[in-house]
Amino acid sequence: MFMNSRERVMAAVRHQKVDRIPMFMDCTTLDVTEALIKGVGCQTEEEMHKKLQIDCRWCVCMDDFISRNAYEEGTFIDMWGVEKTVYGGIPAAHPLSHLESVEDIENYDHWPSPDQIDYDKYIEKMKQFQDYAVFGGMWSPFLEQATMLVGMENLMMLMYDDPELVDILLDKIVGFYLECNRRMFEKAGDLMQIYFMGDDYGTQNSLLYSPDMFRRFIKPRLKRLYDLAKSYGYVVQQHSCGSVVKIVPDLIEIGLDGLHPIQVSAAGMELKEVKRQFGEQLYFAGSMDAMHLLIDGTDEEVEERIQETMSLFDNGGFIFGPSQGFLPEIPTERIIKMYELGYRYGNKEEK
Repeated sequence: MFMNSRERVMAAVRHQKVDRIPMFMDCTTLDVTEALIKGVGCQTEEEMHKKLQIDCRWCVCMDDFISRNAYEEGTFIDMWGVEKTVYGGIPAAHPLSHLESVEDIENYDHWPSPDQIDYDKYIEKMKQFQDYAVFGGMWSPFLEQATMLVGMENLMMLMYDDPELVDILLDKIVGFYLECNRRMFEKAGDLMQIYFMGDDYGTQNSLLYSPDMFRRFIKPRLKRLYDLAKSYGYVVQQHSCGSVVKIVPDLIEIGLDGLHPIQVSAAGMELKEVKRQFGEQLYFAGSMDAMHLLIDGTDEEVEERIQETMSLFDNGGFIFGPSQGFLPEIPTERIIKMYELGYRYGNKEEK
């Protein structure tokens, strides 16, 4: 049974048999992308994706949140009024670090408007990829955005000292993302299939926030975003780096379909164990160890891991890719080989 890329991905996320396990691409920097384009002998990113048999296409709105105009040497101001470093987007200052009252939120003069987003740019991009599974919507990292505005330590302290103020702040941010997503979904219709949103809740060893704090501040707001996407018929895929195994049942409870990127080097995130616990309720996207194995492992170890990974998923439930975006430290040839091996060992027609 031959499937096109969209059919293959949608069968996989529905835990149905596929002709081969679908694959996605995730590069952290333009340098990595350009090296891959050159490495496979192509001229464009799309040609490279086709040559490596990539089944998913990224049409998620993130770029509009970062102004490309440098503010000073090495920094710029994003649309939320946060000064960041050009490389890495690290905040140089937190404009609401003084947050003490509702008036501080109301008087802040850099709240973005949904009118600032160029939705049509993403819709036109989606139209080019109708044989592929399209990841779309707004990235919607409302917790990260709160930490950018207030500062992580300040935000954590406020969660204990003034939780109602944190509620108002988070609702302000989530309200923006809900309206942006609503507008995007109205325009996109069936041009996209998977709502892909992201925020980071885990560290290498555990959660950034306790399960109780997650349930108090994050879970109900995630549900609003999930519910909106579900009302338009989209599959919901959540990104979070780190060890998030303790909150996966909560994510399932509020309607999550797929978890990305399965950071296998983090505590409790070994793919086989995560699949054992949650594989009937979720599909998984990612898992190839981009922090250690792809950088330091031998060719034999990489191939063995790919073969083992693909053997776990004979009945869908998986999209093959890295455990984080590919880093510049990973040899280009190894990334190319990873997808060649993924194509070979993920082929279910020959089994």
